[in-house]
Amino acid sequence: MNTIPNPDSWMDVVTIIVVALIAGLPAWLALRSHKEVRKQGESVEAIKGQVVNGHERPMRADLDALLAAMETLREVVEDERALRREQIHELRADIDSRFASLRQQISSLP
Repeated sequence: MNTIPNPDSWMDVVTIIVVALIAGLPAWLALRSHKEVRKQGESVEAIKGQVVNGHERPMRADLDALLAAMETLREVVEDERALRREQIHELRADIDSRFASLRQQISSLP
């Protein structure tokens, strides 16, 4: 007994397959894209923790050392500046004292 399939049942099967593809394909593409993004994020995190730029230490450690050295240098320059200002102040006071002494000596001349 050979039965001929009903053309409406074939259309129903084709419709189900087309609807499944229309619904499933974007979901499959989104899942695939999400996996790729997650994989790239993991790679970025691994790289971020190990940036060494051909150096033995990570670049962040180099930058921290550079910032510390700059702060130390700034403090030394500020101390030197304060010392020079104090010396200039003492020198001015000494010169003022000598001029006052000279004025007094000159004014006491006959």
